Amino acid sequence: MKPALRTCVTTDARQSSLSLKLARAANTRVDFDPRTAEPGTAEIDECADETAIAAPVEVLPVVAIPYCAVGLFGYLVKAGHDSGQLTMEPSIVTATFVPVAAFSIWWTVRRIRRKHIGGED
Repeated sequence: MKPALRTCVTTDARQSSLSLKLARAANTRVDFDPRTAEPGTAEIDECADETAIAAPVEVLPVVAIPYCAVGLFGYLVKAGHDSGQLTMEPSIVTATFVPVAAFSIWWTVRRIRRKHIGGED
């Protein structure tokens, strides 16, 4: 019984310590006053913010849309195989479709981005 009790006490102490560390980390802030910053710091900060936001937003459609398209295509291929209209193995057909879907979505997003941003990649 004593080992189980020690385990419970140790676990409780670890959870309390972790809660305290998380609370400290959540309350930590970095105050930035643009009036006292060095010249050019605001521009760097603004550029970093735009890059940090733009990168995930630009990558998300290129990853998420092909993932969904391949999943839906897989259902169609399995249905075709089950009905006897498709003789090939569904996993092979679906795997072959992955690069096609990824490339076509990447190409489409690239074209849209170039059209709206004016030639920037």
